[in-house]
Amino acid sequence: MEDKITENTIEEFAIELLEKLGYQYIFAPSIAPDSDIPERGAFEDVLLNERQQTALGRINPEIPEEVREDAIKQRLRLNSPELINNNETFHRMLTEGINVGYQKDGNERGDFVWLIDFENPENNDFLVTNQFTVIENDVNKRPDVILFVNGLPLVVIELKNPADEKHNCSICIQTTSNLQGGNPLLVYIQRVYDYFKWTGGKGGFSFCRIKPFYGVEDIRRQS
Repeated sequence: MEDKITENTIEEFAIELLEKLGYQYIFAPSIAPDSDIPERGAFEDVLLNERQQTALGRINPEIPEEVREDAIKQRLRLNSPELINNNETFHRMLTEGINVGYQKDGNERGDFVWLIDFENPENNDFLVTNQFTVIENDVNKRPDVILFVNGLPLVVIELKNPADEKHNCSICIQTTSNLQGGNPLLVYIQRVYDYFKWTGGKGGFSFCRIKPFYGVEDIRRQS
């Protein structure tokens, strides 16, 4: 008798694939605020700050530490009432760097603090977690899998049982849409992947509906 395929099976399979790509795997409850080795101060926190500080020092060694700290504060000052505006602002910080100024040798100097080292991928910290609980305003959300780069939660992967015909793309997208409503994860998420078959899936953006979600072959053609 063949083993039954479950969502847990697919989750484990996805994590194994990501580990082969170089991601470190950590079971999210083991670094939760109530764990023995927390990497977050509270359940509403979605950033892994120590990882980010370490990565920023490695990526931007010429920038003084206090200036890097100021860049992190800029990242935290995303206070538009419109969630999508905050996400777009963060996207610019992520892709264009954070503009900073500081004194060096008596002169004012302008520079950029980079959140990701695009030229040297091995310089970044890649982490995959599962069962990452976020609680805000007494609302509990727990995406299946989250990918962090340098402590930033950039990708959500929603997994569904491929043996269940009811689990189609619409159900997956509805599940990830349920993250909305002020959830702090959505300020940073740059991509949502909804996988509902062994060989198929959809990828899109947090605020998209079904049409803007690309299939696997579409993504390959765009690469």
